[in-house]
Amino acid sequence: TREKENRRLEIVTRGRDAYAAHVEALKAETKGVWLQLAAPDFAGAIKGKKSLSSMKDAVDTVLAQAKIAANESAQHIRAALALLSEETAEHKHLFPDYLNFIGKPLEDIRALVRGRIAEHKAAEEKKAEELREKIRREEAEKLAAEQRAK
Repeated sequence: TREKENRRLEIVTRGRDAYAAHVEALKAETKGVWLQLAAPDFAGAIKGKKSLSSMKDAVDTVLAQAKIAANESAQHIRAALALLSEETAEHKHLFPDYLNFIGKPLEDIRALVRGRIAEHKAAEEKKAEELREKIRREEAEKLAAEQRAK
């Protein structure tokens, strides 16, 4: 009984280690950016299994499903990072919080990025217009002062 428990633990541990190694490799590809995924339930997968081979099969199945989910997540992250790089070339400073929205659908990220950039450009244009108006007023006052002096 003890030997069977040790083997069950070994099977579950092997599955967890393989999943952790896979996730670490994906994290390296995405430069450390990662979305937290639900941990696969290896212990639950072997529950009720009698033979060691059926336990291994159950753990392998859960591991394969978890790897597929992790790969899909990494693919989304890579696509989102590429989109951010492309869309924010001159405005990276506007997105220090990109990790907060990296998990959203790509179209939502694109809309958020374009919206922020548009707001930033509008604010810059407003500042420039206010500065031009201030200069016009100062020039008008200066001209008026010269007229009065004459």
